[in-house]
Amino acid sequence: MLPPLHIKLGLFKNFVKAMNKSSDDFNYIKQLFPKISADKINKGIFVGPDIRKLLSDPNFVRKLNPLEKAYWLSIVEVFTNYLGN
Repeated sequence: MLPPLHIKLGLFKNFVKAMNKSSDDFNYIKQLFPKISADKINKGIFVGPDIRKLLSDPNFVRKLNPLEKAYWLSIVEVFTNYLGN
């Protein structure tokens, strides 16, 4: 069984890779993490503190389109209820 952190990183990586690279929500991620290179953001390479920062940011959810928002909210539910902190 994979450790919870690896599951979180994988889910988050798939979410970021599936995002439209020219959308407002993707640009918001770039603005939120200015020290992370654009190549790492495009590939979805993040660490635990970055994911927690995005999870606690209420403005990010407002920028998502309805399909991405539904996927994001399901990821948050898995992170909080199934995998824990």
